[in-house]
This record gives sequence, structure tokens and C-alpha cells, in this order.
Amino acid sequence: SLPHSRGSKKSGAVLGPTRSHSPSPTLRAPDLLAKKQRPERLPTYFYRLKPADQRRYLASDRVAELPLKAPCAVMPEVAALRTALESENLGAVTRAAQRLVDVLLAALCAPPVSVEVRGVRPRNRGGELHGIFYPRTHPPRIVLWARTARRHEMVAWKTFLRTLAHELVHHLDYALLKLGVSFHTYGFFQRESFLVRVLSVGTDSKMPTA
Repeated sequence: SLPHSRGSKKSGAVLGPTRSHSPSPTLRAPDLLAKKQRPERLPTYFYRLKPADQRRYLASDRVAELPLKAPCAVMPEVAALRTALESENLGAVTRAAQRLVDVLLAALCAPPVSVEVRGVRPRNRGGELHGIFYPRTHPPRIVLWARTARRHEMVAWKTFLRTLAHELVHHLDYALLKLGVSFHTYGFFQRESFLVRVLSVGTDSKMPTA
């Protein structure tokens, strides 16, 4: 299975499968949910999937939230991650991100995932790669990038948090929902936004993204 990635693009894109992703940028979730409405039709590629994968796609699309009931329980870890990001110390950011993910997965009774934070985002003609998930390593691995490709500046807090949530939802598609694959369904992005809302309790919602 190939890794699952998240990035930014210079132009629009549509919901697409992650099973066939190589480590290249994919559409940012806020763009997909701008209308906050479920698409009227399934994407064209859905009908090219094998029946088993169609069932997995639909199962993913039906789940809008994660069973997290106490967002206040992770507020110290979220605050520590934000402080670490502002310090621009990648080692500290990695440790804080790993701690936050560990607490979330423990609350969900889900198996662990390794988190690594690197420096400057990889970039090509398609855009910048924000993060990537490797489902078949042991343990599975999330890699995030903390600096923008052009100016090498630390990414904005909200962007980093959403990227972490995006890759973690990929992990949970395997580890919690037991889908065996992780598609970019509308339900997937609903779960991502739900997780971002949980993690944003008590934080400044007016911070810019980059």
C-alpha cells in the first residue's frame, strides 16, 4: 500500500482515492468543505473500484465523527504542541506532536502511530507537501513538515494542526474503523474537521493559515 499525503495545490481538485497516492500534494480539506454540503453524486472513480473497495468507500463516507467525548482532556497537550511550534525547535515539535497523538489514540483505544516532524516542505509544480502517512510500516508512521517551501518560515498553527489531524484520520481509518484502506471521502473530511474542532477548544480561531 502506498502512503497517503496531504498538501496544497495551485488549482482545484476533486475528492480522490488515497490508495493510489504517491507522495504528492493533495487538496486541502477546507477547500472541499467550503460549501459544507455533501456532493450530490459519487466521484467517477468510485465506479471503477472493486466491489470490496466500493463498500469500504461507502463505509468511510457514513462516519462523520470520532468517539471523542472530552476535548478538555487533551488541552494541555495541544497547548504544549503550539508552544513547541512557536519555539521553532523541530525536536520539541516532534515530541509534543507524538505526545498529543498518544493521548488521543489512548482515548480512542486505538493502536499507536509514530510521528516525525521535518523541516522544509518538499515542493514540485503541483504545490507543497504538508504531511504523509505510511500505513504499512511498523508501527505506522506520520511525517509532517513544519516550514514553508518558499520562505522556509514556520507554518501557521492552524495549518499544522489540520495537517496532523488529516494524517491521523488516515491512521484511524485503518486502526479504528478497520477499513483496510483510506479514501478521501466526504465522511473522511468530516472526521478531519471534527478532530480539528476537538483540538481547537480554547485556542485562537483567528490565527492565519499558511
